[in-house]
Amino acid sequence: MTVMLQRICWNSNEWRGPTGDRFGKEDSYVGKNGFGHEEWNFNTNDLIDGKVLGYSYYTPNEGTPQFKSRHDIYFFAIEPKEGRQLVGFYKNARFLSGKERSNLKRKFQTSELLEKRVDELLSLDLPTIAASKRAKEYLLNQFSINIEVAPEDVHVIVPRPLLTRAHTGGRDTKRLSRYTKPVFLSAVPIIGRGKQQPGQRGEKKRAGTEDDLLEDEYLRFTKAQRKVIRRVHNQLSNRFRAWLKSIGATKVRGEASSVDVNCGFDGATYLFELKVCFQQNARHALREAIGQLLEYRYYPGRSSADHLGIVLDAEPSEDDRAWLAMLKTASIVIELYWLKGDSVFSARVTGQSLAAMASQAT
Repeated sequence: MTVMLQRICWNSNEWRGPTGDRFGKEDSYVGKNGFGHEEWNFNTNDLIDGKVLGYSYYTPNEGTPQFKSRHDIYFFAIEPKEGRQLVGFYKNARFLSGKERSNLKRKFQTSELLEKRVDELLSLDLPTIAASKRAKEYLLNQFSINIEVAPEDVHVIVPRPLLTRAHTGGRDTKRLSRYTKPVFLSAVPIIGRGKQQPGQRGEKKRAGTEDDLLEDEYLRFTKAQRKVIRRVHNQLSNRFRAWLKSIGATKVRGEASSVDVNCGFDGATYLFELKVCFQQNARHALREAIGQLLEYRYYPGRSSADHLGIVLDAEPSEDDRAWLAMLKTASIVIELYWLKGDSVFSARVTGQSLAAMASQAT
């Protein structure tokens, strides 16, 4: 097992998909084209053969012991104002051979995943990608995927700590700028919770900036972005309902009376609101979902269920889980679930028997 520290481009969406926010702002592939191939590295729902498909600028030579080894890969990025941050990591990842990449490209070319990523690129409204054909050319002619890793071995770090010598084996962090030259470490970096840094979680805390309006305004998406969200929402619903059936839930229904998912389990009824964290952190998705669930339970004329739950397509932060736990003290009892691939996790902030059937985050 080798331990690597690899730079990736900055992304304000926790590397679940491209954002286009660095276009024209740096002299790099991302600055010139508007996206980087690693911007999907932590998307645990975009799978082929059950694996997350990632990208690293570095690939060891085939046939070497390093290529044949498994890898723990820690990723850092340079936040435009705050500097170098440790953003996430893969455990037990594997580099793909040239033959495997060729086979994977053929699968990718005929998969729904290609169409989804084309839609994501078009939703950025970049002048470099103005048509579907052009977007496909970027994804196929420059096919970049070179790593596979199990969804449960993909981890986003929130809050993101500033990169220090403790993470780099004593190396000067200011000298770590090259994408193509990783650092090989003798041990995995120690990651503590640490102090929240300004600008983390994709939000700006400085007064007077445009981003402050995000606290008080509803998020609005373009038609192209809504198309991506609908696609991901359907994928999330299909996988969550399949999991419910696999654990013995009954009367599993989707999209009934404006409710995303209903079911019965262990003699009780359940109601779930599903949310896609598209270009926002989980807190904004949770804020909207909580309001909807309270309407379903308390609005006159609505018939609710015994238990309420929120299902996300991305792992929530510790603070997100703590928020749901604090709501319980105010008698607002909502369980929090999220998916990584086909695996379902729960925060277990309630005593719901269904939540105990889900995996628990470590």
